[in-house]
Amino acid sequence: MRILPKAALVVLLLATAAQADVFRCRNSAGRLVFTDDPALFPAGCKAEPGPSTGTLNVVPLPVPAGARQRAEAYIQAREARRQAGQEQLAGWLDAARSIAEDFRQAQRQRYYSRQRSQAVINQALQGMTRAAQDKTDLLQAMDAQGASPDEIQQVRHLLEGVKAP
Repeated sequence: MRILPKAALVVLLLATAAQADVFRCRNSAGRLVFTDDPALFPAGCKAEPGPSTGTLNVVPLPVPAGARQRAEAYIQAREARRQAGQEQLAGWLDAARSIAEDFRQAQRQRYYSRQRSQAVINQALQGMTRAAQDKTDLLQAMDAQGASPDEIQQVRHLLEGVKAP
């Protein structure tokens, strides 16, 4: 039972020691600035008389009318932009996979066809050239639409083997 009064005394002493001086000044707009270190006053701030001791209570300003709705609308718009960006990237990646597959099919046709006729080889070369041009067009479109470097790198990785013959 003797420990309780001693603990209360220690807590009381610590609480008293934790209080700090609060200095205040008025800025050029007439607003009060509070700090525990007068060296941190902004330039042009005129000090108010003497430090005050005790506690500082900060009362938040009321939320302006319509602020919550504007914040929610902003969050919804940001989410819609993020989702649209993901869908656009998915479309670019699908296009890149399709171009790469077309190129591989043209390569197989050129090198592994049983009919090694000139017409089959020319058709394969045209397919490979078309795929290389599609690669260039896709990368240019991505750049024009503001794709991020990471998105462009993902598509380039899928298309790294696609080259004009």
